[in-house]
Amino acid sequence: AHQWRQPLNSISLGAQELIFELDFEDDIDKESIKEKLESISKNTQELSTIIESFQNITNIEGSRKKEM
Repeated sequence: AHQWRQPLNSISLGAQELIFELDFEDDIDKESIKEKLESISKNTQELSTIIESFQNITNIEGSRKKEM
């Protein structure tokens, strides 16, 4: 569960930072926004990889049970 929550927390934090910056900053720093979006994208990819690994493990375990 920790491996799933870590990227989710980073995605959530990045989104909240973007919302705050758009709502309260008069000068929007495009580079800062770009960095946050890249981080969100990276964390989304990491989460996808974790989910795929989990699916592979559950498929292997399911196959082993069927063989028994």
